[in-house]
Amino acid sequence: MTNRQMQFMFENEPPEGVHPLAPLFLHPLGMKFTPEMMNELATHIFDMCGAKLYDVAPTSVEYFRDWKDDREIDEVVPGSEYTAAWSEQLPPGISLCPRTGRMVGTLPRGQYRWTVRLGPQLRYDALGGSGSPHEDGRWIGALEEREPVAAPTVDVHALTPEQRAALRADLASMDEED
Repeated sequence: MTNRQMQFMFENEPPEGVHPLAPLFLHPLGMKFTPEMMNELATHIFDMCGAKLYDVAPTSVEYFRDWKDDREIDEVVPGSEYTAAWSEQLPPGISLCPRTGRMVGTLPRGQYRWTVRLGPQLRYDALGGSGSPHEDGRWIGALEEREPVAAPTVDVHALTPEQRAALRADLASMDEED
């Protein structure tokens, strides 16, 4: 994946021949699209309509206002022209538009320190899977941890004789490699 915002949001690259931004349509708002629909939506929105997802790494800008600093804030967060600007905790009296990066308001008296993040507010959690459209997954906050990949457990007693033979062969070949 060459787009750093996509790398942040997704652990796996889309398959060969799939629009590179198609994963953005994995289970949005709980909807399930087919892989073909995801590809067509990405083509329509990004190639035909001209929407962009710039190749910028998610980052943050730190702000500090002291007692003697100006209370009025009306500025555009540097870097917000390329990606969303958001903050999990703005000081009282301040608002931030994620689309424009404009931060406005009047701070009450006091000292304030806050962080504005630049980049996606969400990322995709494949819930331990590969991130395929047919698998379960969910969007989580950008600062949340993804569920770890869990190796599937195999009940060897439930395997057919052919499956057990294949498993033995795989294990034997692994022993030979060591």
